[in-house]
Amino acid sequence: MLALHTWTLDTTPLADALRATRAAGWDGVELRRVDFARAAEKGQPAAEVLKLVKASGLRVACVGVEMGWIFADGAERGRLLEAFAESCRWAVELGCATVMSASDRGRGDPDHRPGRPAGAGNGRAARPGAPGQRAGSTAGAGRRRAGAGR
Repeated sequence: MLALHTWTLDTTPLADALRATRAAGWDGVELRRVDFARAAEKGQPAAEVLKLVKASGLRVACVGVEMGWIFADGAERGRLLEAFAESCRWAVELGCATVMSASDRGRGDPDHRPGRPAGAGNGRAARPGAPGQRAGSTAGAGRRRAGAGR
């Protein structure tokens, strides 16, 4: 599948971007978390965004997660992992097996594990599926597979 990342048409409303993508002959799109956030700011719930994307006839190559979850701690980490799981649910509903994540905001200590002292190891490599398991997905570095365990 050849898919257009919605960042390419960043200032274009999603409905128009989907129409242009289809008209230009692309097979699918890569959706970002911000596509859903911008719709929510305008009072459009995620369910309507999902309906819009499905009606476009385009396949979805991947759905973005909110960045920042890799090095986050405490309540912020919990919020970001819930947002991650939400993106996994959207991906599954769109028939998409992959979610994507930017590396992270800023820099972090790769040896830091939330709730453990620095140098104790982050434990993430041992639990690659943890961020999306609640949505029945698997996760690893770079792009994440959603719905793979279903």
